Amino acid sequence: MDQLQQIFNYGGIEIRTLVIEEEPWFVANDVAAVLGYSRPRDAVSAHCKGAVKHRILTSGGNQEVNAISERDVYRLVMRSKLPSAEKFEEWVVSEVLPSIRKKGMYATDELLDDPDLLLKTVMKYRAERQLRLAAERVIEEQAERLTYLDEILQSEGTVCVTQIAADYDLTARALNLIIKGAGVQRKVNGQWVLTKKYLGQDLAESQTIPITLQGGRRKTKMHTRWTQAGRLLIHEILTERGIEANSDRTLCA
Repeated sequence: MDQLQQIFNYGGIEIRTLVIEEEPWFVANDVAAVLGYSRPRDAVSAHCKGAVKHRILTSGGNQEVNAISERDVYRLVMRSKLPSAEKFEEWVVSEVLPSIRKKGMYATDELLDDPDLLLKTVMKYRAERQLRLAAERVIEEQAERLTYLDEILQSEGTVCVTQIAADYDLTARALNLIIKGAGVQRKVNGQWVLTKKYLGQDLAESQTIPITLQGGRRKTKMHTRWTQAGRLLIHEILTERGIEANSDRTLCA
């Protein structure tokens, strides 16, 4: 049973979260319900590739629920028909995830009232984390096939954020919000630009795109494209969040 959990409130609806191996997970039915799916369980089954069963503490006792990772939350957002889905996505990226990562681990009253149980729980998660890290090191040492990082290092030129997002099964909007949340970019006059800290590091370039409006009037729009160095930075940001590129997940499958 998972003891690490916190409840957020979105528009009067509870969104329960878990911290599993230091990564944020969400109760799938809560997310599906707030996004307007009439049959949340079916939506999770159809759209969430990584849903797993977990037991959590509720007011009614122990309950088994489907938990989904951050990536699957974005999948449900992408397929939701609610106009407010994008607002929910922004709330998750800008408020929920930073709060979870800032505070780290949450303990229930049962843990806080029982020091021995708390110690055992902490030791258990520490041991599991060490085993996971050891397994990851073995995979890295033995992998001989091309990884997404290799693909970045071999690439030339610049790419737009939509292309990068597709490599991780994300929307361009979700990826832009994640990059913003990491303090790398901000929006100015409709264009995402680098923050002061990241200027002058050859991370991105601005491209001028001509646009023909109705009536034949022409205008230009500034568009940001990411360099090889910028893609490496984005890869690091997503890796820290436990979001892998599609090609890397295939290698580990």
